[in-house]
Amino acid sequence: MARWGRGASLGAAALMFVLIWADASAEPGAVAEPSLDRYLLFSGAELWKTGGFLHGGMVWSPNGLGKAGFTVKLMSGAGRYHYWSGNWSGTTDITGNALILSAMPGWRFKRDRFEATVYAGLDMQRHWFHPDDVENTLRGPHVGARFTGEVWYDHPP
Repeated sequence: MARWGRGASLGAAALMFVLIWADASAEPGAVAEPSLDRYLLFSGAELWKTGGFLHGGMVWSPNGLGKAGFTVKLMSGAGRYHYWSGNWSGTTDITGNALILSAMPGWRFKRDRFEATVYAGLDMQRHWFHPDDVENTLRGPHVGARFTGEVWYDHPP
């Protein structure tokens, strides 16, 4: 079960590395524009009373993060959570595990100090439980779509 998650996470990390490496070696003799950052690495954590989730990824924009145009967001993450499952005859403490991988092309819109980015793409998830909870519909691998948006306004000093 965990093999799919490790393979997907390693694949996402390899893809991020290739994009960064290709960007760094694209024009070996050219002087890079100092303000032309093309990728942004990010990570985060969500913690709550019964679980937690860690995620990380990158945003890559071939024309630069400061300009409007095409962009790609890659993200992977893993988490663990607890819940009670059962009925009138008894309950069981279940530990749920989740792995996710998303690849979303998008478009950045810029106007003066305002910026908005929209993404849409593939989302893959895998959930497994200990002890196994056959009633849980999240169980196993799932493939779907993920949509997200980001808005940024840079307030003048």
